[in-house]
Parts: sequence; C-alpha cells; structure tokens
Amino acid sequence: MDVMKEQQVVLKEIPSGRKDGMYFIISNVDNIIKRSSGKRSEFWDDCGAWVKCASPSTTFIERNGTLLMIVKRQCVYCVERNVNKKRIYEPLQPQPLSNEIIQVHRIYQTLKSSPSGPDQFKRRITWFQKADNLLSDISTNIALAEYIGKFSVRTYHASVKHPLKNVTYIRTKPSVRQRLQHELEQKGVKEVERMVHSETNDDFQQPRGEKQLRNIKHLIARTKHSPSKSGNIADHIVCVEEMTKTSKFVQTVKHLNGLQHPVVTLYNEQQITDIKRFCCIESGSVLGMDKTYNLGDFHVTPTVFKDLSVKKRSTDDHPIVFGPTFIHTNSSTKAYSAFLHDVADNLTDKQLQLLTIGTDEELAFKTAIKRCLPGSTHVLCTRHLKQNANRHMEDIVGFPLNDRQEILDLMFSSNGLVQKTDVDTHQQRLNQLRAVIDDKDSTVCEKTFRSYFDTRLYPMLKEHVIDPVNEGKIKSTWTNNNSESANHILKSATKWKLAELPKFVKLLHQLVTSEQEERCRSLRNMGNYRLSERYLHHLVDFDYWGRMTEEQRDKKTKRFLTDCGKDHPNMMYSIDGRRTATRTPSAGRKPNQIRRKRAERSRTPSKTLSAKRKL
Repeated sequence: MDVMKEQQVVLKEIPSGRKDGMYFIISNVDNIIKRSSGKRSEFWDDCGAWVKCASPSTTFIERNGTLLMIVKRQCVYCVERNVNKKRIYEPLQPQPLSNEIIQVHRIYQTLKSSPSGPDQFKRRITWFQKADNLLSDISTNIALAEYIGKFSVRTYHASVKHPLKNVTYIRTKPSVRQRLQHELEQKGVKEVERMVHSETNDDFQQPRGEKQLRNIKHLIARTKHSPSKSGNIADHIVCVEEMTKTSKFVQTVKHLNGLQHPVVTLYNEQQITDIKRFCCIESGSVLGMDKTYNLGDFHVTPTVFKDLSVKKRSTDDHPIVFGPTFIHTNSSTKAYSAFLHDVADNLTDKQLQLLTIGTDEELAFKTAIKRCLPGSTHVLCTRHLKQNANRHMEDIVGFPLNDRQEILDLMFSSNGLVQKTDVDTHQQRLNQLRAVIDDKDSTVCEKTFRSYFDTRLYPMLKEHVIDPVNEGKIKSTWTNNNSESANHILKSATKWKLAELPKFVKLLHQLVTSEQEERCRSLRNMGNYRLSERYLHHLVDFDYWGRMTEEQRDKKTKRFLTDCGKDHPNMMYSIDGRRTATRTPSAGRKPNQIRRKRAERSRTPSKTLSAKRKL
C-alpha cells in the first residue's frame, strides 16, 4: 500500500526483459472495463505461461484513521478475532455502507516453466476497488506487479506435444491479438501475416506464427456460425412438436418411457410411395440404414435407397434418395422400434416380404428389424463384416497381415464363401476356409479365430449375406455405402456445423423436396437426371410441356410418381435411351415354320423324287 501511495511513473504495460526481484506500477483501466463486462483481467508480460494459484480478495473499512480488516458472514460484516484458539466473528455495529468498503484484490501466479524450489519464479498482482472518497492517495486505476524468485531460461510452452517443432513461447499482447482478430474477420491468414511483417519487425507486435493466426480464424468462424442461442433443448422440442400440426413432413414426436428426450420421425407420403415402388418389388433396391453423428445435440438415422425411375446423366446410375428419417438421442432397441413401427404401418404384409433392409452389425438395429418388420430380409454390410473380422484377427488373435488377407480372400473375394454357388461348392469352400483357419490358429498361443468364426461370424454371414445372395435379394458384395453418401450430404448441407433441431428438420425437408423436384424435371428431359428405360413412356417433349395446363402437368407428374414402370420381356431400348421397340421373335418366319430362322433354308424338290412321282 505504501508503494502505491508514492508518486511514481505509471506504465501502460509491464516492460519486457528480466524482472527478478522487481515491481512495476501499471495502468489497470483496460482491466476495469473487462471486469465490468464479465471478462477476466489480463496482465501481459514476456515471461511465458503462468499458472494461476490463487486470487484472494480482502475487505477493509476505515475507522479512526486506520484500516480494519473485516469479513462477511451470513450477509453480515464481522471482525474476526481469535479467542482460546478459536475463531470468533463479531458483527460490526453499525454495519458499514457500500461506499465505505475497501477491497484489495490479489492474483498469485507461478511461471509454468520455472522449476519448483525456493527460487521458483512467481509474481503477485495487487489492485484496489473502493469509493473515490476513501484512501484518496491511492488510485483504483493502477495495479502493482511484483516479481520474486529467479527467472529461468525462456522455453517453449509446457503443454506442447512436440517441443522440437515449437519456438520459444511468449504470450501475445492483448492489443495485438485484438488487432489480428479484427483483420482476420475480413482477410485471409496469409494476407494478414504478410501485412504484419511489412509493418513492423518488433516480435511483440507480431503473432507467434501462422498456427496462431489459423486458430484465431477458426475461432471467428466457429463463433460466427455457431447455433443461435434462441432457446434450449426443451424449447427446440416444443417447436418440433408444434410442427406436427402444420407440417406434413414431421409425422410423430414420441415420448417413450425411460428415454430422456423424444424421438422424431420425418417423412412425407411420396417417400413411402417410393419405398413401395422401388424397394418392395422383386430385385428391388435395398433400404439402407446408418446412424449419423455430429449434426447437432442428437443422432440422425436416415433411410436411403435408389430411385429406379431415373438415372444420373454424369454416372448413368440410379441416384440415392432419402427415405424416412429418424432423430433420436438414445440408440436402444426401444428407440429404433418406435421408428420402424411407423414405417411398417404404411406397408402391407406382402410388401414387407419383398422388402430388403440393410444395416451394419449394430445389435439394436438387428433386434428392432426382427421385431417390427417380420418377413422382410435383413442383410448386413460386407464391408463392415470384413473390417470387424480383420480387426478381431489383428487385435485379439494376433495374425500377421498375410494370414489375415488370405482368410479374408477366402471369405469375400470373387471366389469366396459369400458368392452365389450350389450347396456342394459352398460346403467345399467352407471346409477349405476352416482348414486354413485351423492352420493359422496353430501358430498363435492363446486365443484362436476358429471359435469366433464358428460362433459369431459364419452365422451372421449365413443368415444375412449368403442366404439373401442365393435367393437373389442382393449381390454378393453389398455394402452400405449409400448410407455413407447420404450422411455426407447431410453434413455438407449443414456446412459441417452443429445445427439446432428445428433448423435441421427444416433443412432436411428442403433437401427432400428439392430432390423430388429435380427428379420430376426428367419428365421433360431436363436437369441432372434422365428417365430410365422402364419409364420412358412418361417422357414429354419440352415444347409440348410448355403448352400443357397446370392441371395436365400435375396429372402427368402424379402418374409418373406412382408408376412402378413397364417391364416387357421383349422390350428393346436404344443406346441413348430415347427409343423403345418391341422385339418380335416370330417375325420373318414362314407360316408353320418350326425351326429357327438361321437353321431353316429354302429347299427345291429333288429330280429323283419328281421322277418317282411321274411313275
């Protein structure tokens, strides 16, 4: 206090250089403004990273020209006394007013890179908070910075992982950091770096490096695009519940017993119709499911399938489209069953028997599908099965790479176990695979792969891959890549940022609506898609489309969106897909001709046969 009473030079900031056993009087105006807005005080120096040990505050009042330390107990100011080795708090009479209180704030810090011991380098920052009429010879706009101990050699930050790749750590000045943040809001990292280098050579006026600039840039982008604080999760749930009354896309919001948050089911009537058209038919598209993370404070499980009515012009393949989508925070069987029940309620028993649904190995998926979609075919992704088998052989059994690859080839290659074959060939491949596994197991000590293969892997392959392949439900190498592509579409739509629940629902609705509109453009041979061969009879000339009335267009579009396509066995298509023709196998034959057209040839009666007839 005596030091702060003396008339000394008030520095704007703590000067650079060694500070062993020194003290400085610095301006505290900027920190007063920060504390008034709820921010922390910041006292810059060039020593490095400090560890905050304590920041006590002591309260005084001025009585009879002297300072009396007081404490506040149960909202009453008291004087602390020690009587018989016990602390006793005596209330002050009368109680002091707020403008009579003097508070002394202190911050104790230890240099992070300084070794512990009696010479450990420490500092203490002290400032006063009081009314102007109290201790008039001490200003509240100044602070005292004291340094004790021995300053060690400058070093890198103590928390770095690769010290050799880092430079000496010196904290950036707050004024410099604020300026960099202002510049990075409008300019790029490289541009700001070049600008600072061209203006000054002072290291204290420059950033530590490019990484610091990139971190500031990332913080600006995250703050700018962070979800708005328009409400908490309860407000978002209420908003989505209200959508069920106004939107045909939000079907149900269910509160299940045992789950903290409700589950939301999203789809429109056209998505259900498309599932019936493209998934619930012979050799139809597989309805894939996969859970997506990092879209918000919830999980998203969309269903995807391929639209067989159109093809992408760029790849000449059927596009991936969204089906019903499930939003949840719990991944239990109970949660998935609530969603799949909503889907199953829209399908008949015959359609369920034709439906093929594909997932990964998640147990909750498998149980819910068996419970809610009886009669449907459940297939598993061979890519996930292959990865899990390889991980088990590597981490648990300990097979080398060559042995693992040999076993995986016997299961998943073009001549592997999962390919479509007859019963005898399949049994031969299975016996060969088991013999190889037994041979590899003999080289390891403890756990073997044979038990995992017989009890877990092969039963899953048999039920969810091999049997569906032999029945013609899927190809032998079916993967859930369509769901992975859909997950990428969702994250790209949210710009890889977390989204609030109501905003995500609206965004998904826009995606589905835009997707359906783009497919309808193929009716007039426009847009990214073209009609596939089985739907070419819906093609309308562009000029004729312009002359159609709105009612005629709606009728034409509705007929297209509900059609399952024509599949005539003798229908032939041109290479460009614009012309169809019916093949007529009997055309060009003679009446009553039995042999093939190539094998039949014209014959003339022989001369001997004519002579015999004359006789």
